[in-house]
Amino acid sequence: MRLGAVINTTSQWGPNGTLIALERASRAQGYAVISFSHDDGTDQIVKAGTAELMRQGVDGICVIGPRKSTATAMAGLDLGIPIVVVGGTPLPGVISIDIDQAQGAADATRHLLALGHRKILHLSGPLDSSVGAARQEAWRHVMEEAGGDARQVEGDWSSDSGYRLGSDSRLMGDCTAVFAANDQMALGLIHGLASRGQRVPVDVSVVGFDDMPGAAHYLPSLTTVRQDLASLGENIVANIIGVIESYGDERWADAIPATLIERGSTGRFT
Repeated sequence: MRLGAVINTTSQWGPNGTLIALERASRAQGYAVISFSHDDGTDQIVKAGTAELMRQGVDGICVIGPRKSTATAMAGLDLGIPIVVVGGTPLPGVISIDIDQAQGAADATRHLLALGHRKILHLSGPLDSSVGAARQEAWRHVMEEAGGDARQVEGDWSSDSGYRLGSDSRLMGDCTAVFAANDQMALGLIHGLASRGQRVPVDVSVVGFDDMPGAAHYLPSLTTVRQDLASLGENIVANIIGVIESYGDERWADAIPATLIERGSTGRFT
């Protein structure tokens, strides 16, 4: 009656929020959660964490915040228990579950386009991250369809990387809007813009992703994409228990829809 979680970078709201949701959903089904956290993200560390959890007798394992190669690495393990990877490419032997990252990123980009913005910069997460890559690919696809001016700067999920972009006029160029791949980077970006006298949304519109606690109280309040982490946690647990109790099988679960939350950090381009 124990589930294991391997979580990358607990300082990020997305992975940490997913872990909290997993713990709550597990408790509701009578299971406890044991976690192995790390900041490395390499497949070797993920495998080491998995081995540690196996020694503690877990009945299933969930990998949160994986690199793109992690699903392949996990699929090669024969553990005899169900494995869930949150995001990543569907592979036999691994249950892949996630928020619909592509839909959320596309909605954020279309929101900015609908406001008249055409020069939309994307502050991406690390592109070796399955989540970062999915959001970046969706942004680029929508921008190419619209014929917009698409430029990208790769961040590291931290507020500091957002601040570095916002405070650097050379990196910002003449973009009128930024889609940041998470709220933490969006927060740093707004700070960086303010440090050189740029106003949000008068001079630059900003959209984040996550709707982390406090996003509504940024100054200005942050337009962002909400992830339904409670549903994500429930889906993870339901799939693991389904395999444990032999009424489910390893599969690609339906992606959970994301929701665009419009607030004060985006405005019409004039």
